[in-house]
Amino acid sequence: KEHPDAYILGGDIVDEYTTAPQAREAFKILGQLDKTAPVFYVPGNHDDQEEGILPPVYTAQELDDMIESAGIRILRDDTVTVGDFELSGRDDYRQHKKDRKAASDLVKDTEKYDVVIDHQPVQSEKVREAGADLMLSGHTHNGQLWPFGYLIHLHPKMDQVSGIRQEDGFTQITSDGIGGWGFAARTAGNSEYVVVDVVPEANAGQKTASR
Repeated sequence: KEHPDAYILGGDIVDEYTTAPQAREAFKILGQLDKTAPVFYVPGNHDDQEEGILPPVYTAQELDDMIESAGIRILRDDTVTVGDFELSGRDDYRQHKKDRKAASDLVKDTEKYDVVIDHQPVQSEKVREAGADLMLSGHTHNGQLWPFGYLIHLHPKMDQVSGIRQEDGFTQITSDGIGGWGFAARTAGNSEYVVVDVVPEANAGQKTASR
């Protein structure tokens, strides 16, 4: 009902507790969103079972095949244009912080409204310096479980744990996420999906985002 230009799956859709049939079914269902708009996926740290705490039941390549067979486009250090928007998805910071592309290599057309999707809300200043207008992240679940969630607020690399922050034409939004990790419970933050409306500013001819 939102009539979006695109759907963004910001990572951690599945985790190390997910079976292969469960993962395949999850992406099959989410892929049905492409009936109304293209669906894009950016990898999260828990999606990759080979990096998890349990023996993997499917490989990273098998996961990619599940996602793509559902009609979902993977943005892994890649950029696409959707109408007036340029969408850049970054590889996950946890596994690939040394070899993933710099934000400046992904933001290519600053005449468009540039959106950078990074599962973890890190390096936002470099994203802003690259010329992006909006950065979308998740990862934190806003703590998920009280009182342990306070630790995420103390993490030195997290630029923004939850919510929206706007400064000098740059907007950063971090979602609490629809689900959680490990436990089917949440005592901190809210289960949510985020709708971002981008509208032209009245006088400057630029566009601003609101959550």
